[in-house]
Amino acid sequence: MNIEIPKETSAGKIVEVTIGATSEQGGTRSRTITIGGSSALPFHFFEGEHPHRQVVAMEVFDKIPKKYPDSLMEYYRDVIDNPGEMAKRCVEEYGAELISVRLEGTHPEKGNISADEAAETVKEVLGSVEVPI
Repeated sequence: MNIEIPKETSAGKIVEVTIGATSEQGGTRSRTITIGGSSALPFHFFEGEHPHRQVVAMEVFDKIPKKYPDSLMEYYRDVIDNPGEMAKRCVEEYGAELISVRLEGTHPEKGNISADEAAETVKEVLGSVEVPI
């Protein structure tokens, strides 16, 4: 018995974005990562093109989230308040290929930290890992 998989095609595609810049490009990252370009839903290789592989990104915080899950705190408790060290752990121990820095502390009701303080947090993360941010 043959089973025909229904396919949903699209004329559009996701815009490609390159994240990071190497020293040759005027940046500080060890490599760049290009995402996007797909013409189908993630992992639906039978429906369209996926010119770039999926990548693992992990998130670090400028301020400890109030509702951070205990199940994750087990892995990050000693670095959760240090964005640079948390980023390093994400890359070195857990294989993150990208780091997202959540600057939640800049929100007026969640810390209201200044733009200068937020910039220092980003600089700390940039100095701790070489993957794209």
